[in-house]
Amino acid sequence: MHPSQRPPQSGVMSPASTMSAPIMRPAVAVIPPATLVSVPNARPHIGIFGSTAAPVSGPIMTVPPIPGNVFLDSPSEIDIARTHALEKFQIDAELILTEKEEAKRRSVLAQLEQIVKRWARRVTWQRGLPKDLRESSNAKIFTFGSYQLGVHGPEADIDALCVGPCYATLEKFSFMQDDFFIVLYNMLKNTQEVSEVQCVKSANVPLMRFKFSGISIDLLYARLSLRTIPEDMDILDENLLENIDDTTVKSLNGCRVTARILQLVPKIENFRSTLRCIKFWARRRGIYSHTFGFLGGIHWAVLVARVCQMFPNATVSMLVSRFFWIYARWQWPTPVTLVETQPDYSDGSDRHHHMPIIIPVYPYSCCSYNVTRSTLQKLKSEFSRGWDAIMKMELNWSTLPNSGDWNVLFERFPFCSSYEYFIQIHVTASDEDDFRSWRGWVESRFRHLLLKFEKLPAYCDPNPFPYFDKNVKEPHCYFLWGLRLKKNICIDMADLEEEFRFYLSNGYEGRPGCDVHLTLLNRFQLPSFVYSKSSELRQHTKPYWTNESYNYYRRIPRYSQHYPLYLVGYIAVDNEAINHVGN
Repeated sequence: MHPSQRPPQSGVMSPASTMSAPIMRPAVAVIPPATLVSVPNARPHIGIFGSTAAPVSGPIMTVPPIPGNVFLDSPSEIDIARTHALEKFQIDAELILTEKEEAKRRSVLAQLEQIVKRWARRVTWQRGLPKDLRESSNAKIFTFGSYQLGVHGPEADIDALCVGPCYATLEKFSFMQDDFFIVLYNMLKNTQEVSEVQCVKSANVPLMRFKFSGISIDLLYARLSLRTIPEDMDILDENLLENIDDTTVKSLNGCRVTARILQLVPKIENFRSTLRCIKFWARRRGIYSHTFGFLGGIHWAVLVARVCQMFPNATVSMLVSRFFWIYARWQWPTPVTLVETQPDYSDGSDRHHHMPIIIPVYPYSCCSYNVTRSTLQKLKSEFSRGWDAIMKMELNWSTLPNSGDWNVLFERFPFCSSYEYFIQIHVTASDEDDFRSWRGWVESRFRHLLLKFEKLPAYCDPNPFPYFDKNVKEPHCYFLWGLRLKKNICIDMADLEEEFRFYLSNGYEGRPGCDVHLTLLNRFQLPSFVYSKSSELRQHTKPYWTNESYNYYRRIPRYSQHYPLYLVGYIAVDNEAINHVGN
C-alpha cells in the first residue's frame, strides 16, 4: 500500500491528511528537517510529522508506525513513573558504573595516550627524521564503541584507536620495521600495569588486545597521510580519508560511526539509557554477538538511535517499548538507516543481506553481514517476545510501577530447556597464551560452521555464552549450540569436524597443540557444568528425576551419531549402577 493510502495513526498525521481528520491527537506540526539533525553529505529522514498536543492515556498502540515519520507524543505521568522504575532497575542490576570506576578508566586512557605519544617520538627518532619533525611528532587516542557511547558496564572492555602519522607503520613495509606490532607492542609489554598483550593481525581490522590495570582494551591503529597529528583533530573530517588504505578506513570508521550516532540522536541521555537497557536485554536473551551471527554493540546502537529519531520527545520507558513495537513488525530485509543514503556495494559485497543495518558514515555499508537465516529467525522471535512482555506489563500497570515490573522483559533465555539437541564445541590449547589466540580464531570462523548446519537443513541457535569445566586443568572452553532437526536427517559429525578443522588450519599462524572437537548431544547428555551459573539446573532436572531410588540407578539414553532421533540404548552413570543392572 502506498504511504498516502494508509490510514492515519494516533499521534501522527500523514501528508495527505487534513487538520480536521478525526484522530486522537488533532494538533499537528510539520517539522523542518533542519531542526532535527544536520548530516553533511547525507540527508536526514524527511516527511516528518507529529503531534504536540497533550497525550491521551491508554494502552500502547499496536499499529506499526510509518518509518519515515517522527512521533511527537509527550510523555504522560505514568510514562515518567515507568522511566523512574526502569532507571532504578538499571542501578539494581549494576549496569551503571560508579564514579570511582569511571575515574579509573579515564586514568588508564590518559596513561595509554602518554605511551603512544612517546611511541611516536621514538619512531621519529628511529627513522632519523628532521629535528623539527621529531619535536612535532604526535599520536592520539580516540575511543569508540560502548565506552564512547556512554553505555559501558563494570566488565566492559574499552575500544580504542591510536591515530599516528604517515611514517609510523602498522606492518612491515619495505625496509621499515613493524612500528605498531613490534615497537609499541614492546613498550606496552614493558609497562608494569599492562598484562596479557596479544597481537591479532589476522582480524578484519588488525588490533592489539591487552589489560591495563585490569581493564581490557582493544587497540586499533590508523596510519593517516599526515606528517603530524594535531591535538584538536576532528575524527569526522572527511579529508582524513584521503590517501589512506582500506584497513585504515575500517579502523577509523569505528570512531566515526560512534561520533556520528551521537550527533544524530535528539536526546543523548535518553539514547544512552535506552541502549543500556537493550544491550542488557540482548545479553540475557543470548543474541548479543556479531561473531556468532547476531548483533554487536554498534548494530544495537543504530537500531536504538533510529527509534530515538522517530520519537524525539519520548522518555526512556517509551523508547524501550517502542523499540520492540517497531522491530517486531519490521519488514526485513528493509534496511535500517539513520540518514537517507544508498549503501555502497562498489566493493562487490553481497547486496542480499538478511538484516541490513547501515552505518551513518562513508561508505554507508551494511555492518550486519554476519546475520544468517537461523540467527535472523531467533532475533525476530526475541523482538516479538519482547513486545509481548511489554504488553503484559502494560496490562499490569494499573498502579504506579516499580523496578521489579521490568524483570519480565529481562528474563534469561532458557537455553538448555529450549532444544532437544545440541552441538557441543570443545576448544582446547596447550597453554593460556595459545588458548586466547586459538579461541579468538575459532570464534571468528563460527559463521562458516553455522552455515554448514543450515544447509542440512536445520535451525541452529549459536549460544555466545562459553562454559568451563572446573575439573579440566588444561586451558579450554565449551560452546553449546541449540539444534532443531527434521526427522530422518543423517548428520556425519566426524565429517563436519574434519572439514571445520581443515577450514581453521587455513591461515592460522599459532603453534601446535590447539584443537577443536564437535559432539552431537541430546538434552539428557548435557554436562553438569552447563548449569553451574544458572538456575536452570533445578528447573530442568526436577521433572525428570524425582524418585530417589530411580535417580540412584538412573541410566542416560544414548542416541545414534548419524540418526539422532534413533535410540540405541542406555548408559549407567556409575559402577554401582552398572553392577545393580547386571545383577
